[in-house]
Parts: sequence; structure tokens; C-alpha cells
Amino acid sequence: MAIIDLVQWTPQSGETIYAWRFPHMNLSTFTQLIVYESQEAILFSKGQILQKFGPGKYTLSTENIPILRSLFGIPFGGKNPFTAEVWFVNKTTPFNIDWQTSNMSIHDVDYNTQLPLVAQGRYGLRITDAEKFLIKIVGTKQIFTEYDLTDQFYGEFCTKTKSAILQFMLKHRVGYKSISAYLDQLSEYLKGTMASFWEDLGLSMMKFNITDISIDTST
Repeated sequence: MAIIDLVQWTPQSGETIYAWRFPHMNLSTFTQLIVYESQEAILFSKGQILQKFGPGKYTLSTENIPILRSLFGIPFGGKNPFTAEVWFVNKTTPFNIDWQTSNMSIHDVDYNTQLPLVAQGRYGLRITDAEKFLIKIVGTKQIFTEYDLTDQFYGEFCTKTKSAILQFMLKHRVGYKSISAYLDQLSEYLKGTMASFWEDLGLSMMKFNITDISIDTST
């Protein structure tokens, strides 16, 4: 199998990709790694992280990655092959994830009755801990997209969002007729509430907006 001389990631799709694994593992100490702005590259081998790389151009040599000598017994100098995975993570903050809750029932203070409500909005996430993100979320996938992220955590995200909205409305005695006036305040409240959930996965919620809370007419 041919040794890979150049490793880089130049996304072509308009879809938001959070992480992408270079498809080949046959590298060498002469292999060049290019990491573009808003990217971070992580080199894995034998179940451990060998090195992290920020934007720039690198040679995967024993001088740059000393652990290669102890892990593979690679000597100084020469073109020595080794096998490793290179993951690229996207460090930008796309504000393009739409969300919507399922039905949530609340005893409304304005109408003095139970109302079925639904909420929707948009948020943005940025990878702040690439190592944690890859280990906790991505696993064995070769590519991890916005769809993968929202699909994997929809249930937990929806539950936490609904709970936070209802707690806010009950605590502040905000009814359906006046909830629109509180959307900015409620958005900040939910952003703070959801922050720890995403931080535990190596992500930071940079923006979170509620665009609408309305009565569910689908039932």
C-alpha cells in the first residue's frame, strides 16, 4: 500500500461537517500535514492521541512527534512508515441548527387552563475540546455532520429545552398572551441552562434563539 505524502481536508459540501477522518492510515515521517484556518487536526494511533495540530503546515517526523519513537520504535531520520488516523475538526461556529420541541403542556396563567405549546428556534455550536468531542461523540464514524449531531441528541436536547421553558414560565408567571415579550430573556435563560450539557461533549453553545412559542394545533 502506497505511503501518503500529503494529508489535508478541504470541505466541498455545503453541509456543516463537524469532524472528518482522513481515509488513509499509511503515513510516514515524511508525510506533510496541512491544517487550514478554523481547523484542528488530531493524530491517533494504538488507541491514544499522539499530537494535536492547529492551523499550519507540519511534517509528521519524530522531531515533531517524539512519541513515534517509543510507540513504533522509529529511529531518527529517514522515511519511516507508520499507521495512524488523522481527524480534522471544524472550529467555526455555524449558527444554522434549527430546533423544535414536541408538545409541552402547561397550566397557563392567562387563560387559567392547560395549553399544549410548542417552541422552535435556532442555535450555533463550536467545538472547543476536539479530543473530548471525538471520543464522546464521533466514535467509529468517518464523518460527523450537523445531522448526526442533532439526530443523536434530539431526545435529550428536546427534554431539557421543554423543561427549561416550562420552569421559566411557571417561575415568572408568564402566560401565553405575553410570552412573545420574553423571548430574548428566555433565550438567554435556555442558553445558560443548556451550556453544561454541550460543554460535557466538548462543545460550546455560542448562540441560542427562541423564535416562536405557539399553541400546538396538530392534535
